[in-house]
Amino acid sequence: HSNGNVSGSPYSILPNAPTGSSVVIYALVVLLARGIFIVGLPIQQLGLAIAICGWLLARLGKPSEIEAESASSFGSQVWDGIGGGLLLVGWLVCIEESFPFQATMVSGLALSFFTQRLQYFSLRRDLAAIFLIGLQSLFLLWRLIPSQLQQSAIAIFTQFTDSSSDALLSLALFPYIISWVGLTDWLYRREKNKLARFGEWLTLILGVTLTAISTLSHTTQSLNLLLSTITLGIVASRRLPLRVSLVYLTHITGLLTVFSIIYEWFPNLSQVAWATILLILMVGEWIVATMGCFWRAKPSQIIQNTDKNTPQSPSQVRGERQEVTRKTPHSPLQKNHSPFPESCWYIGFILAGISYMLLWNETFTANFIIPSTSQQFGLLWLLTPLTLTGVASRMSGNQRRRKEASWWSIIALIMMQCITLPFSGGRLISLALATGLMWINTGYLKELAAASINIGFGLSYAAMLLWEGIPGLAKLSGGDWFLAGAIAIIALWLLQKWLIQRHGTLAALYAQASDTWALTLSALELFLLILHSYLGYQDIVSGSWQYPTASILIGIAILFRYWQEQTESGFYGINLAVELAVAEGILLANGSSLSLSIGNIILGLVILLCTDWFVKRESISSRLRIHSQGLPLFYATFGIALRAAYFTPYTGLLTLGGALTFIAVGCRYPQNRSISYLGIAGISIAWYELAIYQMLQTPGGSPADGFTILAGLAAAIAIIYRLFAWFRQLRHHPHLLNFTIAEITNIAHIHWVIGSALILLAATTSLGTTPKLRTFGVGISFVLALYAIIQGRYPKQRNKTNLPQNPPSSSTHDFWVYLGLIEVAVTGIYTRLTWTQLGILDPWRVIVSCGFAIFLYQIPWWRGGWNIIPWQRYAIVSPLLTVLTIWLKGDVISDLNLFAIASFYGWIAKCQVNLRWTYFSLFFVDWAIARYFDRLELTDPLWNAMLIGLSILYIAQIDPELQIPAQRQTRHYLYLLGSGIICLVALLCHQDTGVIPAIISIIAIFAGLGVRVRAFLFVGTATFLLTTFYQLVVLSFRYPFSKWVIGLIVGILFISIAANFERRREQIISILQNWVAQLSRWA
Repeated sequence: HSNGNVSGSPYSILPNAPTGSSVVIYALVVLLARGIFIVGLPIQQLGLAIAICGWLLARLGKPSEIEAESASSFGSQVWDGIGGGLLLVGWLVCIEESFPFQATMVSGLALSFFTQRLQYFSLRRDLAAIFLIGLQSLFLLWRLIPSQLQQSAIAIFTQFTDSSSDALLSLALFPYIISWVGLTDWLYRREKNKLARFGEWLTLILGVTLTAISTLSHTTQSLNLLLSTITLGIVASRRLPLRVSLVYLTHITGLLTVFSIIYEWFPNLSQVAWATILLILMVGEWIVATMGCFWRAKPSQIIQNTDKNTPQSPSQVRGERQEVTRKTPHSPLQKNHSPFPESCWYIGFILAGISYMLLWNETFTANFIIPSTSQQFGLLWLLTPLTLTGVASRMSGNQRRRKEASWWSIIALIMMQCITLPFSGGRLISLALATGLMWINTGYLKELAAASINIGFGLSYAAMLLWEGIPGLAKLSGGDWFLAGAIAIIALWLLQKWLIQRHGTLAALYAQASDTWALTLSALELFLLILHSYLGYQDIVSGSWQYPTASILIGIAILFRYWQEQTESGFYGINLAVELAVAEGILLANGSSLSLSIGNIILGLVILLCTDWFVKRESISSRLRIHSQGLPLFYATFGIALRAAYFTPYTGLLTLGGALTFIAVGCRYPQNRSISYLGIAGISIAWYELAIYQMLQTPGGSPADGFTILAGLAAAIAIIYRLFAWFRQLRHHPHLLNFTIAEITNIAHIHWVIGSALILLAATTSLGTTPKLRTFGVGISFVLALYAIIQGRYPKQRNKTNLPQNPPSSSTHDFWVYLGLIEVAVTGIYTRLTWTQLGILDPWRVIVSCGFAIFLYQIPWWRGGWNIIPWQRYAIVSPLLTVLTIWLKGDVISDLNLFAIASFYGWIAKCQVNLRWTYFSLFFVDWAIARYFDRLELTDPLWNAMLIGLSILYIAQIDPELQIPAQRQTRHYLYLLGSGIICLVALLCHQDTGVIPAIISIIAIFAGLGVRVRAFLFVGTATFLLTTFYQLVVLSFRYPFSKWVIGLIVGILFISIAANFERRREQIISILQNWVAQLSRWA
């Protein structure tokens, strides 16, 4: 090489190119150009020459020794690119030849080209190019073989394998896979780890492709899988440290090989047969896994499978061995276990799962599609839990694996029931074996869940045994199952009692599990009994003796369980069992829900008595004592709810019994009186219900009579409660049951309000009818009024003197008096409405009312303990209310009645020394006078104006408030208003002659001068002047000449007045000032 004069510029075109190669390249280029463009040779014949030219160009600039830095120069890369392109062109030119000799040679040159690049650069794309070129070279070599020889070879192998020619490709190309396995092994030895891993992936992809092609024929598939398994096994054994994924891949491929061979030899195997094969393989896998736990392997041979952990060099392998030794010892693969036993362990689960799906499918077929199919095949899967339990038994030195195997065995036992439960023979065997295996697994696990599952299997076995029937015994009916469940609950709690007395962890676990199962079964059976009772009372199902017996047994079982351990759940469970026993007993006797209501009310009263004894026991906890005290409420409430749909002669008694229960329970809770109030309300409702039922049974009654009876009942209840309160107060007892005396009194008052409202409804509905019980209604109304009036009495100490008391108007006692008197008034109205014979008193109603008011006003009520003021106020208002009532009805009030009520209020004014009461007298007198004017047809407005004006003047004259000096101006205005109304109406209505206004004005003037009232003088003077002026104006218009005479006279008069004023100024001024001073002192 002549490279001494050319130095190292990286962009030298031929830095080290040998002269001989350059000459050869030049010659080839000349020959190619002459052959193509001058001679005109076919280009297909020049493919090899083009490729050789490209190969030689690629070799230019390459050093004799492998130096990657020199080979990666720019010039070298340029020549590589040109050379590679020419190689590709040469291959494309000659690839379509029928005898691809040139293409084969070009492929060889390409392999040489990329092999050289691989040596220089170690690039994965070069390795991929080598892989693809080598693969296509095989097809080119196959085309070089004569066609007759090809056909003979294909015929021999297709006949031998009984497959198609396409399927043979999966075997023909397998040597290429083996060669590449060797190549990757060589790369590992050359410490080309990245290239080796890439080569393995290429080989794996080709292997998977060939396996997919092999599926075209069963024989080729089996042979391909067999070769793949052997190859993978060799590779896995030669790759240290062992890679887990490679081990798993080899293992799975081997199993697929076995399955393929079996399918080829026995293609018509059923699903059950395949499930059997899978189960046998599963057992073998787990046996190997179990034995593998005792095998020991070197730490350097165990490593988790990740690509980054593949070895790179022997020195690195040694380093990794040390690193693996230093890793955490908690990984399963780092506890000196081989990956192969681990793969056996997990692949065994896959085999078990596939076999389960096959058996499940067969179970579905046997159940729904072909019922005649054999029903015992599901028992084959018993191998799975049996084997897992056996694995657990051999893992005494590996507790983690033992627990894992035991739990998987439990899961398998549960899963197995799904494929054996539909078949009568298999399910008993399955459940019996499950019960036994669970006992073994529980011994290994020592956990509560396992013990619970074991007891569950045992109970299931017993249930299935009873379901299928024990020889000599009839099959259980619906009620028998409830009885069997109750017996099972008792047995479980007896078992728990026995196990508690034993020692050991298992005994404690099984005792707790038995208790849990007993509680669960008792809750479930109680719920089902509730459902059965509901359906029974709906006439959907019938009763039998087993149901109440089961309820009693469950109650006894719960009592046995919680006799020493007092809990709320046990307490309520016992009472629920009692309730269900009563309900089922009544249902057995063909009773209705009303009978159940009676039973619950009686049961509530009985429980009420029993809890009195129960709470007195010192051993009872305070919390349970509280719950037991309120328990009768449940029975009472439930009983009342059950009878809600019924209305019979004694349903009211049921409500009464429930109410008494509420009151009795309420006495146990003195701080909470809501229960007692509900009981009081229930008592009232019960009596009303009894009364209403009796009323509904009587035909022909009116609503007014019904309301009257209910009002009488309310009055009776109110009086009874009030007498109770009075009696307890008289005995100096502040309480009655759970109520204070004040609360009892308030309850009585509430019933009085109800009675008053009902009697008011009776009075309203009696309009236009003649009730039969009108006399009774009037009596009830008077009783209610008397009740209220008696409530208005003050305590005795308030009335020690003979003087009437005058408490504030807001006093409760006075309020009750008002209510009683109003009740009296309502009673009077009700009496009048119901007795039409009393109509003869209608013209005298006001007089009667006034007489009754005088009677009430005069009686010394304070001697009886009442405040006199309410009575007097009612006496004062009652005649006025009578008049108002008559007026609202549209009746005519006679003049006698008007004068009577006017006289009454005059008498009241005298008695109370208060003239203001005469205003009412004035009003009624004015009413009578106005009606008199109307009868006389005095339609002149002056009459009514005089009536109104004089009334106003009367008020201004006598009102005590207006007599004080501070109200002088107000009184003056009223004088002006009253006199002004009269004079103004006279002036406006009598303008023709002016005589009446003049007379009235003169009277007003003289009245003002006489009584010294300014308003009269002012109004009279103003009216007189206005009248005079108006008449002069009228006169001047009627008689024009008089206008001049009047003007002359008025002028002379004004001149005379002016002359006298100027002559006697001081005297006139003095007189006027004297008049003003005197006038200011007038009213």
